[in-house]
Amino acid sequence: AVEAESAGGVAPVAGGSASKSGKCPGCGGIFPDVRKHMRRCCPEALPRSADPAAVASKRKEMSPDDWLDEEEVREAAAVAIRAVEDPMQRRALELRFGLDRGG
Repeated sequence: AVEAESAGGVAPVAGGSASKSGKCPGCGGIFPDVRKHMRRCCPEALPRSADPAAVASKRKEMSPDDWLDEEEVREAAAVAIRAVEDPMQRRALELRFGLDRGG
């Protein structure tokens, strides 16, 4: 559990599990899923990972079949942009997503 300060002292905040109850350091309320509540109430009090790439790789390990490779996403986006009938809109999308520079 991670410790977070509140007006009434120190309140435990769930560290690893997303379904732990606890006291919100922002409003002082008791919630069955305090992390879910804190995402709206006081997101600045939630612990953050210093390495976003490590978080992404951990998520990929948990559900490898649900992730698309960058190349797959790039190819699908190029196909979708080519399907746009309006030439100005298509060109704007090509420029916006860098297809003119290899995408």
